[in-house]
Amino acid sequence: MARRERLVAFAPNPRGDGAWAVDRKGNIFAFGTAPEFREVPEPVPWRGGPFVAIASTPSGQGVWILDSKGNILSFGDAPEFREVPEPQPWRGGSFVSIAPTPSGQGVWILDSKGNLLAFGDATELRSARSSDDKSGR
Repeated sequence: MARRERLVAFAPNPRGDGAWAVDRKGNIFAFGTAPEFREVPEPVPWRGGPFVAIASTPSGQGVWILDSKGNILSFGDAPEFREVPEPQPWRGGSFVSIAPTPSGQGVWILDSKGNLLAFGDATELRSARSSDDKSGR
């Protein structure tokens, strides 16, 4: 097992009898019946930021981990998705969250400024609006 850094995110498997946690370096720690996955290679094959989020596939046999620059690593049966385009067409913040589609064939990633990117079969959604925005846009 890798030397444990500070854990930054947690995701349960769909059955609720296992889960994973991820640290800043992308090491994944399995709990309960969740399968174990290999460690992220050192050095990471791109110049990303620290890892910030993890999400389970609907089958519970794979995960995606997300770094703060929007790079997504896939493990197990999680499909691979292309990285965030550079330069980014918006001036967003660091990426903070990842969520799978119900089919597991897509994901959404969210940055700290409310920009949402869709991959795979994820529907393109508009950026977040504040609760003060009454326009319905």
